[in-house]
Amino acid sequence: MTLTLSVSGIGEGRLMPEHHALCAPHGRPAGNVSPAMSWAHAPEGARSFALVVVDHDAAVDRSNVNKLGRSVAEDMPRRDFYHWLLIDIPADVSGLGEGETGGGVRGRNDFGVKSHSANGYDGPCPPWNDERAHRYEFILHAVDVPSLRLEEGFTFADLKPLLEQHSLASASVLGTYSTNRALIPG
Repeated sequence: MTLTLSVSGIGEGRLMPEHHALCAPHGRPAGNVSPAMSWAHAPEGARSFALVVVDHDAAVDRSNVNKLGRSVAEDMPRRDFYHWLLIDIPADVSGLGEGETGGGVRGRNDFGVKSHSANGYDGPCPPWNDERAHRYEFILHAVDVPSLRLEEGFTFADLKPLLEQHSLASASVLGTYSTNRALIPG
């Protein structure tokens, strides 16, 4: 069997619930609570887990972001933006409740000093004038060591080479989110 991941309320191609987002349409605050998730079928030799949540559609050029009379064009260059980094989740843990960290070590998300919880989860907050719905990928790695030996506040740049070296398997769930009313169904 291969590693599997389920994220409550988030499914392939479905819009994420506002409760799990940092921002609602037009920049209003939303719930900003990390979703509950569960996983199963970790490979033999898994000693811990690492979780990465990444927005694959952040605008490279932010000059038009959230500006009246302007838009962030759908075809403009994009980059990854990290919303949650959590490592050293013990091997005997098979899920996280809503808003929980499972005893893991928290990394710094890309909101940084503008963050509500710089070392922890900050949910989706794409620009309200972005013509593209953003894709948010929840990626769980089964890791072959009990600790990746990073201190709280590490970045994805710190984590990436360790995952390349120690990840035995990964599973992911992809959801979407937008604060642009034109892209929100109903």
